Amino acid sequence: MINRMSAEVESVLRDHQALLSKFSELTSNANDALSNIQGLNIEIIDSDYLLINVLGKTIKIQFCSVCRTEGYLVGQITSLLVTNKGTLLETEKIILSSWFDDLGNVNYPTIEKNSGCNLTHNNYLNTFVFQTIQRLLSCEYMAPDSSNC
Repeated sequence: MINRMSAEVESVLRDHQALLSKFSELTSNANDALSNIQGLNIEIIDSDYLLINVLGKTIKIQFCSVCRTEGYLVGQITSLLVTNKGTLLETEKIILSSWFDDLGNVNYPTIEKNSGCNLTHNNYLNTFVFQTIQRLLSCEYMAPDSSNC
């Protein structure tokens, strides 16, 4: 029983590394991929996240592994709005998420089947960041602060 569980854990850890590698490949050329988005600055590129600044907001594009179904690990890419960056009050609010399998095929939470996108497509990172900005523009995080009026 323990050997079987150990083998399952080892398999999941291998799958996680493979998915993380796909994300790292995606973000390795972030400077080129995002260069056409005016006003966007890349602050940090790390193995499991990318930190960007756009519209005066800090956005983290983060990787993690999640179980889509029993024993089936997929990668999740999530964009998060970071507020109060660098303080004890720092928070992250989810803007957008998508999943990808070990082949890089992308699904969104609202789509049960493959979306037809793949992480290896030249503009996937650009598309994801653009969708993040569109979603950010239509949410309360962009509303004026009326508490000071």
